[in-house]
Amino acid sequence: MFLTCCNTRCYNAGQWRIAASHTAGRALMAFISYVQDSDIPERDRVADDDNIIRIHGVHSRVMRHHFDLYLELMRRRSPLTRRQREMIAVVVSSYNDCHY
Repeated sequence: MFLTCCNTRCYNAGQWRIAASHTAGRALMAFISYVQDSDIPERDRVADDDNIIRIHGVHSRVMRHHFDLYLELMRRRSPLTRRQREMIAVVVSSYNDCHY
């Protein structure tokens, strides 16, 4: 993973590589390196390589549960239409200044 901002400090703690960055007007952000797919037990792997899902690979069982929750909320039967759920996701991501 790489950072596009300056003033970055990296810390190594066991398997974790944490990089913290603070720039004018931006919050402190920690980055954790992704686990390789081959290091995730096959039963816990998911068919999605979005970074927001992949970061859970550090605890693969949690990744599996998070992905199942995502599928339940966004893809399965609901009183909200798929379009409404996507609009909610866009508004929340925008509010959180998140590119997802």
